[in-house]
Amino acid sequence: MGSRKIHRPTRAIILAAGFGTRLDPLTRMEPKALLPLWGVPMLEHCLARVRDWGVRDVLVNCHAKAEAIVEFLWTHKLDGLRVQISYEPDILGTGGVLYHASWFLDCQPFWLLNADVACSLDPEPLLKTAPRGKIIAGLWVHPGRGPRTVEVRRGRIHSFRAVRPGTDGTATFCGLHLVSPHIVKYIPAGPSSIITAYEEAMKDGHAVRAVTLPEAYWADIGTPDQFLDAHGEILQRHRSGLPGGELLIPGRTQSPRRLCRRGIMVSGFTAIDLTAVISPAARLRDCVIGPGACLGPRVYAQRLIAGPDTQLARGARRIAVPARAGLSDTIKAFLKTAGWFDENMAIECFLPRGSNRRFFRLHRSTGSAILVHYSAEHRKENARYASHARFLSASGVRVPAVYEDDPARELILMEDIGDVSLFSLAEKVKHHTLIRHVRDVFDLVDRLHHHAGRRAARSSHLQMEPPFSLNLYRWEWELFRSYFLSRYTSLSPQRIKAMQHDLRRVARTLNREPAVLVHRDLQSSNIHIHQGRKVLIDFQGMRWGPASYDLASLLCDPY
Repeated sequence: MGSRKIHRPTRAIILAAGFGTRLDPLTRMEPKALLPLWGVPMLEHCLARVRDWGVRDVLVNCHAKAEAIVEFLWTHKLDGLRVQISYEPDILGTGGVLYHASWFLDCQPFWLLNADVACSLDPEPLLKTAPRGKIIAGLWVHPGRGPRTVEVRRGRIHSFRAVRPGTDGTATFCGLHLVSPHIVKYIPAGPSSIITAYEEAMKDGHAVRAVTLPEAYWADIGTPDQFLDAHGEILQRHRSGLPGGELLIPGRTQSPRRLCRRGIMVSGFTAIDLTAVISPAARLRDCVIGPGACLGPRVYAQRLIAGPDTQLARGARRIAVPARAGLSDTIKAFLKTAGWFDENMAIECFLPRGSNRRFFRLHRSTGSAILVHYSAEHRKENARYASHARFLSASGVRVPAVYEDDPARELILMEDIGDVSLFSLAEKVKHHTLIRHVRDVFDLVDRLHHHAGRRAARSSHLQMEPPFSLNLYRWEWELFRSYFLSRYTSLSPQRIKAMQHDLRRVARTLNREPAVLVHRDLQSSNIHIHQGRKVLIDFQGMRWGPASYDLASLLCDPY
C-alpha cells in the first residue's frame, strides 16, 4: 500500500488575546504578542511561520490592547496570507475562541497556535499524524522543558493533569495544535478552555496524539526571565546553526560590534531596537531595549527589559518602563502629592513578593526612590510598615526613610537603599569578611531588641502583631510539619509525632524567656548594606518575643 497523502492545512488560528500579566507593566504599553523577539514582534514570527507551512487564511483573536494588534496587522501585511480578526469584548479562552470563530473553519484540520512562544520546528511529523477517524488532534509536546504536566502513554495523551508532574512519562504542551474541526462540538458557548474540550472528546472515545520533535526549538516566554533566556538561547543557536537561530534576523537590532566601537560595553546578548539611544560608557549585559529608549552614560543594565521610550540615567534590572504608562492614575496622584512625579521618570519593577506587596524603583535624573503598593486586606501588618519605620528610625535602628505614606491608597514612598543585601554578599566575599558583616548585624539587632524595645514599652500606641505564645509556636510547628516534613522527607508519622513532643518542650522554654522587640523575619535577604551601614527591611511583622528567635533566624538562615 502507498503512504497516505499528507494534507497540508491552509487555515490557522493564532491566539493573541492574552493579558500577559506576568510581564506587567511591560504589557501595559503593548500586547504580549507584539513584544519583540530579536527586534521582530512575536506575532510577525508566527504569521511568517504558518505562511511557510502553506497556510493561506489566518484568523487572529484579540482582546487585551486589541487596537495595537489591529493596527499591526493592517500595517504589516505578508504576501500570500489573508488575515482576519476575531475581536473578543470579553476574553473567551482557548476553547471559546473556536466556538466564536467556527465560521472560519472548513471540513479540514487546521493549525491552532499561541502567538507568544519562541519556537522553530519542522511540521512534517505533526502532519503525518494529522487528525482522522478517532484522532481528534495532534499536539506538540516537549519531554524535557517546562512544568511537564501532560501525561503521555504510547504516543497519546492520557491526562492533561499529571498526578506527578516532571516525572517519567510526562511532557509540556508547547502551544501548537493540529486540530479536527469536529472539536467544536465539545466546546460550549461562552469562555472555555480547549483542554476541557479535549478531555470531553477523550471521554467520548477520541484520542489526542502527543508528538515530540527532538530537532525543534521551543521556549515559553511568559515571565521576564523566560523572555530574556529565550533571547540568549536564540543567539547561541544562531551562532551554532541550530533550529531557532533563524529567529535572530541581522539588521533588526543594533550590532554589538558597532556599540563597542562607540564605547558601549556589551556582554552576553544585547537585543537593542534600532531607534534606541545608548550613551557611550553605558554597560549592558543580557538586555532587551525597546524602541525610543534612552540609556545614559552611567547606566549599568543587567538582565533588563526596557520598554518603549524608557529613559534611564542609572542601572536597572528586570523590567523598566516610563512611569506615565506603567503607573495607575491613583499612584500618579500620590506621587504628585509627594512631589515625586516626573513625566520623564522611569519605573523599575521588582519580582513580586508573597506578602501582597508590589515594589517599584522610581528613576529620576536627580535620584531614585522606592514605591510600595500593598494590600492590608489579608495582611494587616502591611499597613504598619510606615509607622514601624518611623519608630525604629527614632530609636536609632537604621531603616529606609519614609518620604510619604497614604494608608487610604495603601501606598508608601521611601528611601532607595539599593540592592546589596547580606544574602547577595555571602556569595561574593571571603569567609572572614562575611563574619565581620554578621557581627555588625548583631550590633544592629541588639539595638532593636533593647533600645527600641524599651521605647516600644513606653509607646503603648505602637500597634504590633500579637506576641509570641504557645499558640503561635504551635502554628509554626504545624506549618513546618505540613509544608516540609510531610512533603519533602521520608520520616514516619511516629517520628514526626515524637518531634512534635520535643518541640512542644522547646516552646515552653522559649515562652519563659524575657520578651524583647523581635524582627520576626530576620534573615540575610532582609538585611541590606547601604553607604557602608546595615539597614533592616521587612520589619512590619515585629512583635514581642524571645531574642533567641531572631538570632536563630539569622544564624540558621533559610536562604
